[in-house]
Amino acid sequence: MQAGENCGAIPMAGPLLRGDLLARLRRLQWWLHEGNGAARAGVSGRLRQPAAEFFDHRPYTPGDDPRYLDWRLLARLRRPFVRRGEARRGATVALVVDASASMGIGDGAKLTVAAELAAALAYLTLEQGGRVGLHLLGDAPTAVAPGRGQPHLTALLTALERARPAGRVNLATRLPPLAHRWRGPTHAILLSDLMQPAPELDALGRVVARGHHLDLIQILDRADTEPDLDGPCRLVDPEGGAALRATVDGDLRAAYRQAVATHIDAVRHLARRHRMRHLRVAAATPMERALIDYLALPGEAGR
Repeated sequence: MQAGENCGAIPMAGPLLRGDLLARLRRLQWWLHEGNGAARAGVSGRLRQPAAEFFDHRPYTPGDDPRYLDWRLLARLRRPFVRRGEARRGATVALVVDASASMGIGDGAKLTVAAELAAALAYLTLEQGGRVGLHLLGDAPTAVAPGRGQPHLTALLTALERARPAGRVNLATRLPPLAHRWRGPTHAILLSDLMQPAPELDALGRVVARGHHLDLIQILDRADTEPDLDGPCRLVDPEGGAALRATVDGDLRAAYRQAVATHIDAVRHLARRHRMRHLRVAAATPMERALIDYLALPGEAGR
């Protein structure tokens, strides 16, 4: 929802990735590797190569093959672990970043958070020996084929830095065809505000039905959940262009907040129904905190 006239305008997003990003990722990797806060956060950065034979467990991290999750341990501790020695590196992760116009709502922080979090997930996955691909969905769709190594990380960061919120994206019609082209089981992570009718988003279940894993990271700005609007306004759909004149008062704001809460709950339920994991992230959340919250998610929903 975009405001016009006396309600003010919404600024465009600034630079997506700050120059110190790699330094922040290295510090975060070291922090995770040392296990600092692991018991509190439910994550660990022990990224050792699993041995050929089973000898212990370690917390699940992106890039691990979910087939090697210990479901009994998950049921008992409510935290995902893989059996070290049985897990295999080299899994393929597909990062799908929504760069549509709605990701520029507010101060543009939604796309900034999505890009930084995608960069962090790519960095950690590559450090584990996995392969990472990228799909930017928006006015200028961009794809980076799965790969490994420092040059590949540079290509991923370059694509993320160039992303700008523009255009319209229908996730229900864009993501399933992408999954159809992925070679072999892929761990897909969708970073989006998911501000699309939940019945339409139900089509994302087709990605899981093809044998892939799909995580939903829903990034919302305060302008999405608590818009600072009052009085006569011209409300504009940032992606469709449709406009509506309305007088915003307390009752309308309360009805809007309830509608947003209902939508978020519907997204959470469809994720559970299709065995997808769902994480809601506030746009004001630092990348490091959002990443730790993602790594601490329980295993596959619905198990």
